[in-house]
Amino acid sequence: MNKKLIFPTIVIILALAGIVLLVRKPAMAPSEIPLTANNQSANTNESMHEATGSGAALSVSTQKAGSSAVIDQVTLTKPGFVVVHEDNAGKPGKIIGQTFLLTPGIKQDVVVKVTLQAGKTYYAMLHLDDGDKKFSAAADTPAKDAAGNPVMVKFSVSK
Repeated sequence: MNKKLIFPTIVIILALAGIVLLVRKPAMAPSEIPLTANNQSANTNESMHEATGSGAALSVSTQKAGSSAVIDQVTLTKPGFVVVHEDNAGKPGKIIGQTFLLTPGIKQDVVVKVTLQAGKTYYAMLHLDDGDKKFSAAADTPAKDAAGNPVMVKFSVSK
């Protein structure tokens, strides 16, 4: 290829790539997901639940009964944990499982070792590490949204 054509060719390719990126509609950022009063997304997809707050977010699909829960996506700005709670009269109850320490960033398919029973409801909640890198329910407080509510997602379990 002629050396005089290399630079213009690269410029044209970059310009076309830029146009494609501008025209393509970007995905909704976790902080832009509309929330309802119970901190779940306004998304009508019943199998996916999302929650956001202070840069922290998580999304969980309906789970299958078994020995673990798979959290679809976790976003943390500080080190923390995904903690699974039993349902206690429509609110988070006893802690039944948690991840190891998660570093800040976006994580996909985060596994929490926990026994899930079909037909039951659970809560996945984000807790921020107090600095010791070990989970403690007393010391590692829940991440909060702008209204001061815990960043958590209610999810169900199918057979």
